[in-house]
Amino acid sequence: MSNLIFLIRQYFRQWRDSIQEEKDDRQLIDYAQDHYNRSLKRKILLAWNHEMIQQVIIDNENQMKFNKYRQEKNHVYLQIIYNKWKQITSEHLRDRFLLQRSQLFYERNLLKKYLSQWKEQHHFDMRIRVRYNQISSLFLYSLIKLVT
Repeated sequence: MSNLIFLIRQYFRQWRDSIQEEKDDRQLIDYAQDHYNRSLKRKILLAWNHEMIQQVIIDNENQMKFNKYRQEKNHVYLQIIYNKWKQITSEHLRDRFLLQRSQLFYERNLLKKYLSQWKEQHHFDMRIRVRYNQISSLFLYSLIKLVT
């Protein structure tokens, strides 16, 4: 019987050792699975981080391209506006110059006209005065002759 007890004990020891080994194996497998999952997650997160960094770089490049495009577009618009302003200013200055010339021409012609009218009036007045003096001297002469 002692042999049987020994066998049963040995059987239970083996069974216990087998369960312990199975438990240890399960723990190792769980540990390996956890390690694999952590490594996989780390790999995924690193890949995602890399993609996010690439996306940020691409977004920054696109933003810089957009800013450059907007700046060039604004420069073109400013150049168009400046050229239009320059043209309008040039036209305004030309019109002002022509207006000044026309006003000066008008004033000169008006002055000539009124001076010529004044001159004619003056000559006419002088002729009348001369005639008046002639008539008055004739009248005086006639009176003197009559009286003498």
